[in-house]
Amino acid sequence: MLLSKNRISAGDLQEIFKSVSNSVSSKFFYLKKRLNNLNYSRFAVIIPQKISKLSVARHRNKRKVMNLLKKIGTTGNYDYVLTLKKRVDDVVTGELEADLVKILI
Repeated sequence: MLLSKNRISAGDLQEIFKSVSNSVSSKFFYLKKRLNNLNYSRFAVIIPQKISKLSVARHRNKRKVMNLLKKIGTTGNYDYVLTLKKRVDDVVTGELEADLVKILI
């Protein structure tokens, strides 16, 4: 799990969606990126209910993505909001990591 300072709060999350920010799409993710005034990056991972009706499965997918973010680590001062497009339960971790690195850079 990421440190609490590296997670975006609910209030800031709404501001990011209301503001004009950079949006990028890949095979597994939609990414919204916005510059922040901090010296570190913050992240939010959103798993829509259309991915899975079971919250257990959504949390498993979220943990998988959060652990990859922790492993990859980024520099800079951006707020990143990642929205999952499809389930990643059966996806090889290397493929998911490559897609995540490609979209973050």
